[in-house]
Amino acid sequence: MIGRKEFERYHRENDYHICMDIQDEAVHRITDEQVRKLLRENFDCENVSQVQLLTEEKKILAIQLLLGSGASIRQVSRLTGISFGIVRKYT
Repeated sequence: MIGRKEFERYHRENDYHICMDIQDEAVHRITDEQVRKLLRENFDCENVSQVQLLTEEKKILAIQLLLGSGASIRQVSRLTGISFGIVRKYT
């Protein structure tokens, strides 16, 4: 056990330790319009129905492209019509 004066001195000291600080840069998320633009430019898909008509390989590529560009799993799922579980599977 420490005395009162030691306790007060300890708490008055400047602590330069970095605790619980996140050092990584925040993840940059893209907007829904940016996701749609990527789908149009790379897969010629204007809507969810056209995404659904892609081959499995192209769907996987689309998922990986969108996730790699900063889209969230839920966002990809919502904008492509591909289930959350399938999108998460290809992260």
